[in-house]
Amino acid sequence: MIFRNHLQSIKGPLQFSDQPTEVGMECFICGTESSEVPSAGDYKQLACPECGEYKLSGTAIALFKEHNWKFNIEFTRLWLETQRKGGTIPLISSERAATLI
Repeated sequence: MIFRNHLQSIKGPLQFSDQPTEVGMECFICGTESSEVPSAGDYKQLACPECGEYKLSGTAIALFKEHNWKFNIEFTRLWLETQRKGGTIPLISSERAATLI
C-alpha cells in the first residue's frame, strides 16, 4: 500500500522524502505505523507521521534489540527537530542512540 497520499495530507512541520514509501514498519521511536523509505546505506530510513523522517543506523538497531532499549520519545523528537533545521534527514547513530534512551 502506498503511503504517499496519506503523507501529503499531513499538516505541520514534518518533512517527508520524495522517495516512494511503503507502510508496514513500526516507528523505532514511538511505535506508530510508519513507512520505510528505500535506503542505500547501512541504516533504515522511516517516515513516521508523529516523529517525522529519520534514519537509524544498523548498529543502533542491533544495540536496541540486544539491550531491549527504548527511546525517550519526547527527548528524541526534540533532538530530531533540531537536526532537521539544517535541512537534512537526521541519522541516529549508535553513539547518538545511547544518549536518547
